Amino acid sequence: MTPGVPVIYELGTADAEALFSQEGRAFSETQPTVADLLPIFAACPGLVVFDSAKTSAQLGRYSVLAADPVRTFELREPRFGLDPLAEIREAMAEFQTEPVPGLPPFQGGAAGILSYELGRCFEQLPTVMYDELQIPCLAVGIYDWVIAWDHQQGRCWLISQGFPEADQTQRSRRAQERAERVLTMIRKGAPRRESATFGTA
Repeated sequence: MTPGVPVIYELGTADAEALFSQEGRAFSETQPTVADLLPIFAACPGLVVFDSAKTSAQLGRYSVLAADPVRTFELREPRFGLDPLAEIREAMAEFQTEPVPGLPPFQGGAAGILSYELGRCFEQLPTVMYDELQIPCLAVGIYDWVIAWDHQQGRCWLISQGFPEADQTQRSRRAQERAERVLTMIRKGAPRRESATFGTA
């Protein structure tokens, strides 16, 4: 594991509550919920949210929110024989991390959507005459930070990995900077403008 990486903040601790209470912000729980944070990050590029409505260990233990991926992949026209995941595997090989025990299993990495139509890359099927939804059959980002909830434990963490930096010092610095940027956005609340920004990556 790279020293100083990942940078981890547990949200819902006493320090976090003091942070969130600044500028009149208040959350419905001692820790922010997905519903609390979604308006803050809604306008950010590449937002992904996996919200587990059921709080059971088997069916709904974890929820995840992430945005502003360091790399994105998109495929709109699946073709038989094409490996749609090849570039993603190559990218993930560059961003190897050791999972931190005790935290939710997704701590940064690849996330997105893989549609039913992606199956056309693996088997020959009749051509669709009309694309009703007009969305990519694959849209995936590589995320260097994530807010992850463990509903069974009632805990929530911000985890920042420092991707795509390879140098240990630079990666540790980026992980801290990105984490602080996310915390600043939480403190300020939902943006008033139509788009949110993380500044210079």
